[in-house]
Amino acid sequence: MFSQMFLFSNVVNCFFHCHYLDLVPGMIKNVVTEGAFDSISVTWTGEPEDKNGDILYFTVYWSEDGQVPESDNVTDGDETYTIRGLKPITEYIIQVSATTSVGEGPKSNETAESTRTGREYEELTPLFWGLLDMFG
Repeated sequence: MFSQMFLFSNVVNCFFHCHYLDLVPGMIKNVVTEGAFDSISVTWTGEPEDKNGDILYFTVYWSEDGQVPESDNVTDGDETYTIRGLKPITEYIIQVSATTSVGEGPKSNETAESTRTGREYEELTPLFWGLLDMFG
């Protein structure tokens, strides 16, 4: 009877304690962004310092200042993602996190990046102002 209680006690103890020995991954530290007309490319180099298991996927978060963030998961092992369909000439806040079977780690530090005007817009602007001067 004593040995059965001892075994049960060890199983319960391991259930509560062994599970928590696995931790979520640490923070992604090397996030680089580059803005384009209506997109922002996000690249992160390397896994977090405290990997704490196999990385299942990365999550890229983005938002305009003060807005609720949108996100997408990167599951193909890449360490790059392009956020598409953004508003031109707008600043976005970007963050990246890693997830293991235990859960999601903390988000990276915020990185601010702006979308650009786009070459097409820059080429049409003088034409627009010229027409406005002619007919305005």
